Amino acid sequence: MSKGKKSTFIILIVILAIIIMMFIGFINLDKPMDPSSNESVSVVIPRGSATSDIANILEEKSVIDSAFKFKILSKIKGYDGKFKSGEYSFNKSMKPSEIASVIIKGIDNKNTVTIPEGFSIYKIGKRLEEKGICTQSEFENELKNGNFDYSFLPNDISGIERYEGYLYPDTYSFSEHTTAQDIIKACLDNFEKKYNNEIKKITKKSDKSLEEIMTVASIVEREAVKSDERPLVAGVIYNRLGKNMKLQMCSTVQYLLKEDKPVLSIADTEISSDYNTYIHEGLPPGPICNPGMASIKAAANPEKTKYIYFVVSSKLDGSMEYSSDYEKFLKDKEKYYDALEKSGK
Repeated sequence: MSKGKKSTFIILIVILAIIIMMFIGFINLDKPMDPSSNESVSVVIPRGSATSDIANILEEKSVIDSAFKFKILSKIKGYDGKFKSGEYSFNKSMKPSEIASVIIKGIDNKNTVTIPEGFSIYKIGKRLEEKGICTQSEFENELKNGNFDYSFLPNDISGIERYEGYLYPDTYSFSEHTTAQDIIKACLDNFEKKYNNEIKKITKKSDKSLEEIMTVASIVEREAVKSDERPLVAGVIYNRLGKNMKLQMCSTVQYLLKEDKPVLSIADTEISSDYNTYIHEGLPPGPICNPGMASIKAAANPEKTKYIYFVVSSKLDGSMEYSSDYEKFLKDKEKYYDALEKSGK
């Protein structure tokens, strides 16, 4: 091979290597945060947000693994300046390019509403009214008087509580002529889809009924702040049930109060209701909110420990302190109250 041909060949090899490296680099830029995740995350993009702002928001919400990579991807693909503000719902299994496409397309915020994980039917009604989609009374009246036939709905609960837990949390878009019935049906259809694709399999692998899993999942959703602690919280619930101990979960009383009080009064814990786990043993009659998939999975596959107590950590970062010893629990509880008082919350 002549020197000229050899030089040309080397140049071609170098160019090819650069192209391959760029291709591999692009693939790495467009990797999803968690390909196996079914968790939906609500993300708000404020009006006037630059690409760097959006990238930082997405990283903070753990929807993407790197704000820097997202900015590079946006520059390469020409996304800059095309993003639209709004309230979005993203799955952690989505590629950054897919997320970017959704934000570029935008949504009609007037008739779009996000139902966060952990919202009760009462909070959903309030959110719908705030968004001007329907009134809270219209929503609740339809739940009380409407006829919705779905195989997964419990038959031993009547009235509005029958649907608690099964209005799947997600972002929904509705037309201006949407009725309360349409909204409820959309939420139940969404749960049915999740049920047929995943929840039914989870239930079959467990020794627990769907009703039990959904009720425990709803308590886990309201009690656990840190996502990785959900199986631990579920384990404590089952451990207490196994020992015939009252659950004494604040979240069940907050459901009765329709208020998220950080500290319950003695009078609160004495409210006469089957949902009050301070005075009644076992689980409440049904779910106390609408849980997301992570809490449903935790309820079906709890972490096996000897813990029977937990209390919010004195760090006040949402983490919990767990114990199997009552004296330790009291000390942890005292530390929490001291920290809460000092914080002024």
